[in-house]
Amino acid sequence: MASTDFDAMMEDDSWLEDSPSRSAELSVTKPFNKRSKAYSIDELLRDHYKDKNKGLDRELKQFRTYVSDSEDSENEEFCLKTRKEAQFEKLVETCEKQVHAGGATLDIPKWGEKLFTGKRQKAPATSLDPDDPVLQSLLASYRQYNQNPMESHASEQSAESAVAQLLASGWFLSLRVKLGNQILRWIFDTMTFTTDKILERAACNLLCHHLDTADCYANPSWIPRFKTFFGIFEAYGYHKLEISGDQVKKARLDSQQRPALLSPPHNLGSLLRFLSVSMKKRQLHKAYSRGDVEQFAVLIASLFLDRCLLPLSITVHECLEWILNSFREQEWKESCERIAISLAKVERSNVNCLKLTRSLHGRENRMKCLQSLVALQYFWKIANEKTNPGVWNILSVLRRIDVKRKAVDFGSLYYQICMADIWLWSNRNLDAERGGLEAWLFFLKSCSFQISSTDWRPYATKVRNHASYLVQVYQCHYQADDYEET
Repeated sequence: MASTDFDAMMEDDSWLEDSPSRSAELSVTKPFNKRSKAYSIDELLRDHYKDKNKGLDRELKQFRTYVSDSEDSENEEFCLKTRKEAQFEKLVETCEKQVHAGGATLDIPKWGEKLFTGKRQKAPATSLDPDDPVLQSLLASYRQYNQNPMESHASEQSAESAVAQLLASGWFLSLRVKLGNQILRWIFDTMTFTTDKILERAACNLLCHHLDTADCYANPSWIPRFKTFFGIFEAYGYHKLEISGDQVKKARLDSQQRPALLSPPHNLGSLLRFLSVSMKKRQLHKAYSRGDVEQFAVLIASLFLDRCLLPLSITVHECLEWILNSFREQEWKESCERIAISLAKVERSNVNCLKLTRSLHGRENRMKCLQSLVALQYFWKIANEKTNPGVWNILSVLRRIDVKRKAVDFGSLYYQICMADIWLWSNRNLDAERGGLEAWLFFLKSCSFQISSTDWRPYATKVRNHASYLVQVYQCHYQADDYEET
């Protein structure tokens, strides 16, 4: 059975195809195609770097293409930017030509007057009488105070130096020594012209204290009058402007040619303080007449216009308040009008007129009254018309101005509006006159609405902005029920 199966298997030789010996036989019989050449390591590295260089060349070509595209875009942007800049410069040049043609490059002047432009004078030579009994008693006290006996033949200079030493040490105030008129005048001259600040302050304190004592009211002849004060101002270099036009131009030309001083001497502060205390006690010592006080008010008010006196602005303001409060009730109304007229007569620029008027502010009724009258005088002076008080008289002048016309002096209009605002704000009749308030608001609104923000005419923008501001102020102050919307 087994042999039969073996014979059959031998006859069928298909099983030999997959056998190992059969595969070996077939492999021997088939030819094997070998490579004709063997590659060395150098050739392999050369092929490797060659392929790598091809990749780098491809990337470099792509980068160059990108750079060329970006350079083209940058050139386009640069050309576009240059074109826009040229258009903008052309537009600016056109606007500048229009501005120069409209005259809007007018420089707005600054306020200020150089009052102390004259040459300073030397201090007057004042001396003490050695035979004065009061002075002799002071010298005897000085010998005890200094513990250095003086010779009997002491000179006048030594006596003055002794009084000055006692004054600076505060010896007079501590012992409350009664002083004669001669010594008081010498102390006043020392206060106004000394260069020693300690001596100046001590003299000012002593004189102000003496004005509060009863001895001052018994014999006030030592108190200097206005003529003496004005002489001291002239010694400081004060230059007064005249009233007439030709003299004003000549005086201003002379003041410009003179070398301007940096500031008046420091003695001016003590002088103003002494004047304030003296005006405070005017009703007791009665040394100043009504005309003197009016002249004092005009002189002190003009100090607001000197920029060198800005550190003394509070002292000047307080001094002016005491001067105005020194008037009696029956004197005040007429004197206030005289002071306002005197201030308005001096030729000043509009900006200085406005600065002086605004400097006369304060809580005191008399200061407000003077400010109102000064503003009224300046309003009619700028309008070049006669003074005619009254709400409707002022409004009639303003309503005649047509801001739409080309030939409009907006500079004068601006200062007129400022002066009218100061006068109307302090006028109690404005609230009572219903039509006056409406007319005033209507005029302000017309200036605010009819003047364009692009109006290049001089002062046009200032008039428009100030009118808009005043409309808001008056509408907030006066309730909406007090007037009808126009």
